[in-house]
Amino acid sequence: MLNSVKIFLIWLFNLERRKKRFILISFDILIVPICFCFAFWMRLEPMNFFLNFETYIGIFIVVFTSF
Repeated sequence: MLNSVKIFLIWLFNLERRKKRFILISFDILIVPICFCFAFWMRLEPMNFFLNFETYIGIFIVVFTSF
């Protein structure tokens, strides 16, 4: 397992800067909405906030302001 991690890190460090930035932005676009929804769930507990259109507008705004 340690060998596969080492191979992955070598591959990652040898990528071009543009590809690394693309990976980072893709990861942010995936993780930020998940964290936003998780924070809403922890604060409000019931899941009915997903039925509100304002929630999706908030997710959209959070994703584009997090860069």
